[in-house]
Amino acid sequence: MEKTILSQQQTEEELRNAQREGRPADFSKKTLSSFSIFNEILNTSIIFDDATIEGQVFLGDVLVGGDLSFKNCLIKGSLYLANIKINGSLILENAKIKGAINLVGAQIQKDILGNNLENHGFLSLAKGKVKGSIFLENAKIKNVSYNNFTVKGDLIMDGSSIGENVDLKEINIDGLLDIDEIAVGKDLNLKKAKFKNTEAKNIDIKGKTIN
Repeated sequence: MEKTILSQQQTEEELRNAQREGRPADFSKKTLSSFSIFNEILNTSIIFDDATIEGQVFLGDVLVGGDLSFKNCLIKGSLYLANIKINGSLILENAKIKGAINLVGAQIQKDILGNNLENHGFLSLAKGKVKGSIFLENAKIKNVSYNNFTVKGDLIMDGSSIGENVDLKEINIDGLLDIDEIAVGKDLNLKKAKFKNTEAKNIDIKGKTIN
């Protein structure tokens, strides 16, 4: 039996219905085509747990009223969340993303939960604000090569502000760890973290740095 792949139109329809019915928009275990949503207010949680997305995801300048969850999700392209505002947590635990993750300028009211995340290309939270903690324990940020160029597996957090802890224990970064001008309200955990090199100018860690 052929699997059903939700179109952009069907994805938008579920988002509308969920808001109208006052429930989370639930795409768990579904297969979706690439989709893009810009400049929208989505007053609910959005769940892509155990889903497969056949290409890229663009949620640019979007407000999410609750959690945005990609737990155990396979995304066969990049995840673009620049300038997103999330009133809950961003959940990326055990997700596999075949492209880069763009969280530049994101504002997240709770946590980023990304233990065991794997992505190909950079993960950028530059100039982002996270009121809670960032958990990227045992995450893998890999270089990716296309026909004639390579996108480095960098973790870019320069200019970001995190209210509580940053846990990078046992993270594996193929490229650069960039924490220039980062502000962390509690502890920064780098125990057994692996990265090629680092930039760490003007950092402000209120708690401990654990190496």
